[in-house]
Amino acid sequence: MLIEILSYFSILFTFTLLIYWPFINHFKQTPFIHRTRPYVIGIKFGITGLILTFSAVQLTNDFMMYIQYIPVLYSGLLGGAFAILISGLIIGIGLFFLPYLALVPMILNINFLVVVVTLFFVTRKYEMTNKNIFLFFWACFIETFVALFLGLCFQTKSFEYLLLYGIFTIFSFYFIYIVIRQIKRANDTVKQTTHLKRIDFLTQLPNNNENEKHIQYLIKKKSLFNLLLVDIRDFKTLNLQYGFSTGDLVIKQLAQHLMEYAKKMRLMSAESAVRNFLSF
Repeated sequence: MLIEILSYFSILFTFTLLIYWPFINHFKQTPFIHRTRPYVIGIKFGITGLILTFSAVQLTNDFMMYIQYIPVLYSGLLGGAFAILISGLIIGIGLFFLPYLALVPMILNINFLVVVVTLFFVTRKYEMTNKNIFLFFWACFIETFVALFLGLCFQTKSFEYLLLYGIFTIFSFYFIYIVIRQIKRANDTVKQTTHLKRIDFLTQLPNNNENEKHIQYLIKKKSLFNLLLVDIRDFKTLNLQYGFSTGDLVIKQLAQHLMEYAKKMRLMSAESAVRNFLSF
């Protein structure tokens, strides 16, 4: 039994991380994937839930299969309400095609679909976040726990399975959440470090190295571009007379005016318009 539970948890943990990791990196920055994000996430977590369900049916005799709302919750955290609906429908409808699905598990599956639809409408009004996902989890857990309790009463099975279900579900959800949170923190740190290497700290515009790379890229593509070089007359005198803090303020104001001008002229992007504002 222990090996079967560990195998089930490994499937849940591995698939959740494999789906979650790409979407906080490259795919999050891709316009097409960003637009189709809820649907892609919903389908992937739905397939994960189906794999979990089929594995659980074989491992623990129809009991542990009701853990599938964990991938549904994580799909909502990553993709929003529509990801919840899509993943939940894939899992719930897929269960009806099981040839050996008994009456009570079928009723519990209908209960799962009701929970999914309820989550869909609730999360459309109240977005699921890292802070409130725990409320959604405990609401789903308690509702499913009660449904399983009633199911065990009808099936006259040992209630030790209910205790095992509770421990396994809570451990799985919180363990995966902690790992995902650590991955996200590490990823945010890497992104922030990469961003700081590309910009000038004072103006928050691309720095000289980034400008040179972009110019070389345009030259290589043989694209037409304009290069704007800005020089502030007597800037050294301004620094000496009024202090370096005042000089920094002048640079920041000039950078801000360039950004506002780019937006006003509706250029392709404000960053591109002032990309060649070199650091002083």
